[in-house]
Amino acid sequence: MIKQHKDILATVIRDLRHDLLGYTAKDGTPVRGDLDRELERLGVLPSGLIQPIDALPNATEQERQAHYAAEQFVDAARRQGKAASAARQEFVEQAGYSWINRLVALRALEARRLINGTLRPSEDYGGVSEALYLLAQTDPARVAAPDGGWYAVLDQA
Repeated sequence: MIKQHKDILATVIRDLRHDLLGYTAKDGTPVRGDLDRELERLGVLPSGLIQPIDALPNATEQERQAHYAAEQFVDAARRQGKAASAARQEFVEQAGYSWINRLVALRALEARRLINGTLRPSEDYGGVSEALYLLAQTDPARVAAPDGGWYAVLDQA
């Protein structure tokens, strides 16, 4: 790989990692990532304590699935003698790296024109990706979700 491309890829992955997983600021302050905050919103607290999903008003099926997956992961880790908070952190990291791998793979396939544009915005579709545009046409409620429809787009990819 060309060094310039490798440097760009490293920067993109680092930024994705910071956004999804969080990081420690230069002053030593921890900055929580999107996945960490979302998991807490779903009732899986940083301490590893898991609140019932019913505490979340109007939980979607996708939110229920995410809560269930995290709950199962933390419970399995507890049975193996791990601390619940460490298991939750491991779940966040595994989910984050899975997202990063999937995004990079999709972008590589797009760049090689092996698949239609899934992620790249296009002026032909009002400045959003083709997949997001089509989702907005077929299921506007999913695009109105807090993630703007991106989870659905990546799920379908």
